[in-house]
Amino acid sequence: MRQIPFIMQSNQKRFCIFCGKKPVSKTNEHVIPQWLIHLTGDPSRLIQIGPFINQKESVIELSFNQFKFPACSECNGKYGELEERVKPVVEKLLAFGKMTSQEFDIVLDWFDKVRVGLWLGYHHFLEKNYWGIEPNFHISERIGISDRVLIIYKVSDANKRINFSGMNIPAFAHSPTCFTLTINNLFFTNVSTDFLVAKRSGLPYPRIMHININNQFGLVEPPKNGSSKLSYPILGFNYDRRCTVIAQPIFTRFLSFFEEEYNTKYIRDISMNTGKAKPIIQKNGQVMLYPDTPSIDWIPDETHDLHGMFRTTYIQTLQLQIDLLKKSHVARDQNKVEKQLLSYNINQCIKINKQFITRLKEESP
Repeated sequence: MRQIPFIMQSNQKRFCIFCGKKPVSKTNEHVIPQWLIHLTGDPSRLIQIGPFINQKESVIELSFNQFKFPACSECNGKYGELEERVKPVVEKLLAFGKMTSQEFDIVLDWFDKVRVGLWLGYHHFLEKNYWGIEPNFHISERIGISDRVLIIYKVSDANKRINFSGMNIPAFAHSPTCFTLTINNLFFTNVSTDFLVAKRSGLPYPRIMHININNQFGLVEPPKNGSSKLSYPILGFNYDRRCTVIAQPIFTRFLSFFEEEYNTKYIRDISMNTGKAKPIIQKNGQVMLYPDTPSIDWIPDETHDLHGMFRTTYIQTLQLQIDLLKKSHVARDQNKVEKQLLSYNINQCIKINKQFITRLKEESP
């Protein structure tokens, strides 16, 4: 293990993690913001990042203050406004305070920022783009763009901590759809992709989503009309349901293509604004729109063991990544070589995740 002074290598292509262009008046963006670092312990404390494949040392050690990546000064300032809005909201979550649907909308925007920032920072700078994936989007193109979910667990150990898992593996490098962030005694598994909860939210949904060699999803036919009602479970995958789920369908990108499908009274009634539904809460076997007025409904009823929850959420994150990859169908318009390469990459990512899951289960007491 080694400690490094700065994670950006001199021979690595520099781009702003917000806009993807060459940084103008370059600054550095802390993907894990400094206010959160202070909330969770000593800001100069060391963390271990890895394992890396394309490094002499498989694990590196650095302080949270060093965990930063290039950004334009203007972009950094713009998204600093999101940090200012989310900070008091996260503090309210950690204090188990009353939350509104509008506040969860802010939190979900912030998780979009963190998830994509970790993907770019870890795999394209720290890992030196070992997997050869040319990023076709950056933070600015992924905030509030796709359906997103937070699976929230509460643990009994209230000591200060921050951890993230599920982002240092090939599956996340190829498709950054799911990771887990632990803040003090709350675990947040964040999942996001197109149409993730559309069907169970009663919204239009596609029968099949195709993915191309650039990891871009696309429809091959118009979405089917939805049921116009919320269904349990709102997230149709396997996970430990002793939790609270906050979900938000987003269909902004599809409105101009499928205007008729989205022009219904039901969609207008559940929408927060154009193309974005109100957050939905699932708890104790029930699914409903989250209240607009301050509410403690989001607080999980069950309290879990800390170490058991670390293991549970790590396995669960890996399995969710597998399930999402399995739903990816290789686009028909790819040439033969591209189809073979994409299919191979998806299968290898699934295989590696399964190996990690097997090892974690074998190591359990």
